[in-house]
Amino acid sequence: MNVRDIMVRKVITIDKEASVRKACRKMTREKVGSLLITDNGSAIGIVTERDVIRKVVQSGKDSEILLIKRIMSTPLVVISPAASLELAVDTMIENRIKKLPVISDDSELIGIVSATDIIANNPKYLKKVAALIVHGVDAVGG
Repeated sequence: MNVRDIMVRKVITIDKEASVRKACRKMTREKVGSLLITDNGSAIGIVTERDVIRKVVQSGKDSEILLIKRIMSTPLVVISPAASLELAVDTMIENRIKKLPVISDDSELIGIVSATDIIANNPKYLKKVAALIVHGVDAVGG
């Protein structure tokens, strides 16, 4: 089984110049916990609900004027649709992240895969990624 077999093809994105508030509204409307940040259509970063809490709410910043590019995690760690689930899991663990954007050979964003997606489709990886899911992550792309 490869990443392409389980990736979510509908990827929710927002431009890097959007406000954090606008990004939060979009996450709520789309019922997702993260957004990929784009610049002229290319994925350049990721923001999660946890990023918003840690980098905006806890620090008392104004989400109406703060731009999402100021809190996004970058560089973006990505994976090929042809990659194995084993490689996806190893990449997540190595980078302490739970989501991997899927990029085609011509650098087009075509999907996203999460640790939860992998476990739901192949439970044998549960032990390997349990720490990422249970304890969360503090590194880029969390």
